[in-house]
Amino acid sequence: MAKSAGAQSADLPQQVVELRREVDDLAQRLADRRRTVRDELAALRAERAELERQLRLEKVRARTLSQLEEQRRQRVEDADQQSRAWIAPARGTVDAARSYVRASLPFKTDERLATLDRIAADLAGSAPDAGRAMARLWRFVEEEQAMAREIAMAQQPVELAGKRRLVDVVRVGMALLYARAPDGTYAWAVAQDAGWAFAPITDAKSIELVAALFDAFDANQRFGPRRLLIPSGLGDRPTTGGSR
Repeated sequence: MAKSAGAQSADLPQQVVELRREVDDLAQRLADRRRTVRDELAALRAERAELERQLRLEKVRARTLSQLEEQRRQRVEDADQQSRAWIAPARGTVDAARSYVRASLPFKTDERLATLDRIAADLAGSAPDAGRAMARLWRFVEEEQAMAREIAMAQQPVELAGKRRLVDVVRVGMALLYARAPDGTYAWAVAQDAGWAFAPITDAKSIELVAALFDAFDANQRFGPRRLLIPSGLGDRPTTGGSR
């Protein structure tokens, strides 16, 4: 019994050393764990700070986008209002242009009116674009102005001697229009109370003047001084003709 107690006393320092070693090991592990937790907390705080920074940026971006969208919406609404305000004047302008075409020289009248009809159809749609329609109408007016300054030869159907016929026509600006039928008959556009009509040219001198004009175009010699057959009282809707 005494030997056993002595042996235990001899082993006590060793046990204390082992216990101390275990305590130191546990303390080290605890310290390591604390450092790990601190590092993880620091990383989480940094991540949270970055997320908060990004959130603030996104909020600022969202407010900016909202403001830009509102500005865009306001511009679109203003443009729509302006466009709607132009609808009635645009329709009135198309009607005025249509009246002009009907009263002007009967050169390709159906085609010119068809162009205006397409513009009017755009203005009559469910979402009319007055700006686009006015741009097309402006091009039409420019083309009409160009026609008033040029001498040109073309083909078009006309009512001649009670029949609808495809003829050659020579247009002098928007003042004179001569026609030549395939059978060699000549005519010109004459303004009458009921509108324009193509009247046959019958006297030899007048036929000679008009035929010479067509011959010049056929020979590609349309430029240069030339005598023209002009209705007497041009500009006053004449019903009789003569040569000048």
